[in-house]
Amino acid sequence: MGKKPTYEELEQKIQELEGKSKDFIKAKKLLRVSETRLKALSEAPFEAIYLSENGVCQDQNQTAERMFGYSRAEAVGRRGVEWIVPEDRDQVKNNMLLGNEKPYEVTALRKDGTTFPCEIQARMIDSQVNSTRITALRDITERKQAAVTIKLYERIVDSSLYLMSFLDSNYIYRAVNNAYLSAHNKNREEIVGHSVTDLMSKELFDSLLKGNLDRCLAGEFICYEAWFDYPGSGKRFMNVTYHPYLEKSGAISGIIVISNDITESKRMKEALLKSRKLESVAILAGGIAHDFNNILAVILGNISLALTTTNPKDENYKLLAESEKASLRAKDLTQQLLTFSKGGEPVKKVALIEEVIRDSSGFVLRGSNIRCDFKFAEGLWPVAIDTGQISQVIQNVIVNASQAMPTGGTIVIDCSNCYLEASDMIPVSSGNYIKIVVKDQGVGIPVDMLDKIFDPYFTTKQKGSGLGLAITHSIISKHDGYISVDSEPGRGTTFAIYLPASLGKPEPEKKDVVVASVTAHGRIMIMDDEEMIRALIERALLRIGYEVVSVEDGDEAVLFYKEAVEAGTPIDLIIMDLTIPGGMGGKEAVKEIHKIDPEAKVIVSSGYSNDPVMANFSEYGFCAALVKPFQMQVLMELVGKTVSN
Repeated sequence: MGKKPTYEELEQKIQELEGKSKDFIKAKKLLRVSETRLKALSEAPFEAIYLSENGVCQDQNQTAERMFGYSRAEAVGRRGVEWIVPEDRDQVKNNMLLGNEKPYEVTALRKDGTTFPCEIQARMIDSQVNSTRITALRDITERKQAAVTIKLYERIVDSSLYLMSFLDSNYIYRAVNNAYLSAHNKNREEIVGHSVTDLMSKELFDSLLKGNLDRCLAGEFICYEAWFDYPGSGKRFMNVTYHPYLEKSGAISGIIVISNDITESKRMKEALLKSRKLESVAILAGGIAHDFNNILAVILGNISLALTTTNPKDENYKLLAESEKASLRAKDLTQQLLTFSKGGEPVKKVALIEEVIRDSSGFVLRGSNIRCDFKFAEGLWPVAIDTGQISQVIQNVIVNASQAMPTGGTIVIDCSNCYLEASDMIPVSSGNYIKIVVKDQGVGIPVDMLDKIFDPYFTTKQKGSGLGLAITHSIISKHDGYISVDSEPGRGTTFAIYLPASLGKPEPEKKDVVVASVTAHGRIMIMDDEEMIRALIERALLRIGYEVVSVEDGDEAVLFYKEAVEAGTPIDLIIMDLTIPGGMGGKEAVKEIHKIDPEAKVIVSSGYSNDPVMANFSEYGFCAALVKPFQMQVLMELVGKTVSN
């Protein structure tokens, strides 16, 4: 029997066992923590994890089961490459042999035969060759779709006509689109990574951009319009917007800048506004010119009448002649006002524009130190125009060009056929047009005056009424055409005129009519609302032997004419004013007169010389037209010719 242990020995044994027990409990706790952590790692929700030996699956996590459709029992014992499409399996085997631990992409194969893009990353966990390997597989479908979406957005942005850029908080370019590169005539490397101030002067940056950019970085949305000069596209009017770029945290880290070219839209709006403004002024000008013509008719008529009874050797004859000359100049001014006004509607006929241009420019430049260089394309289409008005247009433009070249030079006039459509951004209907370009070598027009040159009464010259280009604009508009101007100080001015082409054939010029001598015999009626004009014509006709009666409006004229026919004292000729404010005018009255007597002779008279009735009087039942103001000799010759026919 062995020796019994002493109390001390027993106590020591007990202490040893207690120590070992504590170590065991501690180790067990550490093992449980390790197992918990390993389980959490193996059940990672976004990655399928496989444990394999020599390429054969030993275990998998639940994510792998959900991702590929194989249960743990089905997966264990299968080769890992079976989860990959056949065409990518060699790539997986090569990476295993090389021990590649970097991620790479393949197409994965599910149990049901469907596929998805997958990223693989494997790592050896045992140093022995072909031993244990842990492999993580990630479904990157969303990443791929996001990449495609990003590419699509990039293509959309790069194909946009808007200028787009992204600036960081230090105003450094981080991204730009193709339109931006094209406008600045630079490649991407010359802009991205550079500061805004690298593309423009500090003065321009401080005055135009810095304030708006600072406000945008402070969280404000900015929108404004301004002119910009781009190396790739010249001076353009842009609508610019600054959008603060917010991070997920809400912090502003940059600015998205979008610029839209609205140059043509601005020009069209200005053209429309100018047209409306001209239309308003035109109505006023027409009314003033008509009233002034009536007054001028009395002045010029009485002067002409006085001249017929004054001895040419008399000193008063010279004074009257000078007054008549001044009155005729005033008549020319009212004629311009009428052309500019609503009353100046063109009386069109088909003509060849080359003849009009050559004759008009030759007339203006005769005797000057300026010559015209004509360039007429072959086969120019004819145009339906009022040749007198278009001649006035050419003369006005040529005069403007010649005044810009006081020391002489050459004016180039280029005329060609063209087809305009909506995309050309010219405010006219689509179709065939004649394009007339007039270019001078003059001093040019300052930018701040360029949009005012068609305004009535605007002029930079000491002499001139300021109506020339306003009338030109009005005439072209009434021909359904368009006129534009481009100029640069020191480099001359270019006018471009578009006139609709015609399918008709040019009309032959009418020969001048020989005026017959006055026959002082007959009974004449004068219809005019102006008493002074009635008295003037009556005085002139009575003096050479006519019997004259006067009425104020069409109603009175029709009634008197009917009574004269019934009484057996018919009227041989009526001179009718075309417009009677508040009463029946000549256009309506002549119809009523012809109901009474289809053979009645009626002359239409008006201060609106460009009214279609005046130009085509026979179509409205008149036998002649008398334009106010008129000289007495013209009146007498016209009356004599009409009465005797």
